[in-house]
Amino acid sequence: MVLDRSLKLMYMYTLMIRTQVYFPEDLHRELFLLAKKENLAMAELVRQFVKIGVRIKRSKKSSGETLLKLASDAVKGLPKDLSNRHDEYLYGKKSPFGK
Repeated sequence: MVLDRSLKLMYMYTLMIRTQVYFPEDLHRELFLLAKKENLAMAELVRQFVKIGVRIKRSKKSSGETLLKLASDAVKGLPKDLSNRHDEYLYGKKSPFGK
């Protein structure tokens, strides 16, 4: 059992890059207590939090992307010649409001 755990740890650590991070004292204390409560190494807890944070950041779109999506959705189903014939659609024969 101890050998299995040692092999797992050796394998896991050969695929990682060591990084040093500084935390404010209060955050360090919270991480330490949470790691102890969850029965995890503090490093593993930090890795889990960072992984979640990266996923959230990656999934967020920029405001420009969001605006383009809204604009694209807003014009779906509109006539292709709307920009050229907008007066006709608003006030003419093609107006949904009648004449």
